[in-house]
Amino acid sequence: MYRAFALLVVIFLTACVSPQAVESQAVETNSVCGSHKEVVHALQVAAKEQQQAAGVTSKGNLIEIWVGPRNTWSLTITFPSGKTCVLDVGNDWYSRVIEFGQKS
Repeated sequence: MYRAFALLVVIFLTACVSPQAVESQAVETNSVCGSHKEVVHALQVAAKEQQQAAGVTSKGNLIEIWVGPRNTWSLTITFPSGKTCVLDVGNDWYSRVIEFGQKS
């Protein structure tokens, strides 16, 4: 529960902050960064992760969640400049399908 909340906070804050500030902070925190193609290849080959979800923020950043067969996960951001960074990684990911109109 805490991790899901923390992930939502990260996504919200990423959407609210200027792209330059987030891109600068990603570099300063020693995030793994590269071209989208390079980062995706690393996630798919090394971590065996596949894209679970994606969305574009109001600032034009692409946020993606990658999930592996053993419930590992990675959160990436791709900036309008084309640079992609891994913001965070973790374990114990689970997905829940919510159909609108149904009680959760």
